[in-house]
Amino acid sequence: MLDHADLIIPDVYDPDVLSAVRWLQEHLPFSDEYLAQLIGASTGLFSEWKTGAQALTDSQMETLENLSLAINRLLSFYGFRRDLIVSVLEFHSDSPIQRSRFTPPWVGTSLKDYMLSHGAKGIAEVDDWIQDNQIR
Repeated sequence: MLDHADLIIPDVYDPDVLSAVRWLQEHLPFSDEYLAQLIGASTGLFSEWKTGAQALTDSQMETLENLSLAINRLLSFYGFRRDLIVSVLEFHSDSPIQRSRFTPPWVGTSLKDYMLSHGAKGIAEVDDWIQDNQIR
């Protein structure tokens, strides 16, 4: 039986990128190291940004904002279930699959690895796939 504690629903869709990043890190497996690498920053710079001691570039901020939006859509897609979203983020399969428009772009790697290796473009592709495949 699903416990309400297993559901993670963002309190608000805050346009503040720092708040969104903190929420993601509190609820999902996104380390400072991962996010820093995702945006092309050093872990030290990223950590200092979180304390307000440093600034990120506009493109780095945009990438973090787009990541937050994509993950929020993915959460909605999977019923806000933490167990499912963590599985999707980390699951990796080498099994051959017949591709279709319903096939996620990250097939063959984990979602986290896909976004890390493709950066902002990969996040956009993931977000497009989510929006194209949501139940209408």
